[in-house]
Amino acid sequence: MSKASVDINNLPYADGDFFAFEQLLTAKEQDRLAEIRGFLAREVRPIAVDCWNRGEFPMELIPKLAEIDLVSPVRRQGYSNLFAGLVHAEATRADTSIATFMGVHDGLFTGSIEALASQEQQDAWLPDIYSLKKIGAFGLTEPLGGSDVAGGTRTTAQRNGDTWILNGAKRWIGNATFSDWVVVYARDIADNQVKGFLVDTALPGFSATKIENKISLRTVQNADIVLENVVVPDFFKLAGANSFRDTNKVLKVTRLSVGWQAVGQQLAAFDVARRYAVERHQFGRPLASFQLVQSQLVQILGNAVSSMGHDGPAFPAGGCRPGQG
Repeated sequence: MSKASVDINNLPYADGDFFAFEQLLTAKEQDRLAEIRGFLAREVRPIAVDCWNRGEFPMELIPKLAEIDLVSPVRRQGYSNLFAGLVHAEATRADTSIATFMGVHDGLFTGSIEALASQEQQDAWLPDIYSLKKIGAFGLTEPLGGSDVAGGTRTTAQRNGDTWILNGAKRWIGNATFSDWVVVYARDIADNQVKGFLVDTALPGFSATKIENKISLRTVQNADIVLENVVVPDFFKLAGANSFRDTNKVLKVTRLSVGWQAVGQQLAAFDVARRYAVERHQFGRPLASFQLVQSQLVQILGNAVSSMGHDGPAFPAGGCRPGQG
């Protein structure tokens, strides 16, 4: 079923693709996007608010995410980057927390393995990662280092024969309270270069404590990680992760998904505003019937759709862009 045959009236939200970006997808990609939208409508949107209120991750959703098979759509499944971006936007539109879970596991964690692991390592690890039999996390940010961690990584790695010994701490690590593996970036004390390691969370000396009392992304289980003399076999040192330049290869690709999340959040805001404007009545009429409200809705949707295609809002404070009316 391509987008052209979708009954818009049966969608869980308004169709806002006024720039027809989805028409750039192949018919197969359009069908797949429709399938994923249906899944998100059935399985994610109905539970999102309750999970946020409780601050708990719906573990029962993981087998369903595995079944819908969302991990590595470009590298493994051969879909386009546009398709991958639209999928991430739609996941965010349904629930930013679940989209963030996938962004950590699929983007940062899986991306580290795809970009920096040897072929032998990939063959050993990726099947379970792709199938969500092994859940991953990405350990870069530290208690005293955020954006400046590139030049000041405090977590250390020391070679000891055929093993590495890791010591240090990481903070705000999504998925880490229940993940099976964490890719940890640590500074090799021998050459002062940042290297990457696949760390089994069951190893002695590894601990992850949930960060409580968050306001945002409450469903995401962010953690403080402590590594105390964690011994990692040399095979679990990522073969291609030998400096922060290598780490940047992962960040460069996966940060694109953050932009798509912003698109999805704007579309979600439009969905909520539109539904309220249609359902809420004043003076015997829906709010949506008033031109001022209509103008505000158009501005929200215009900016959201515009964010997919160029570098600024469609409707700046001073009025329309040249050529737009």
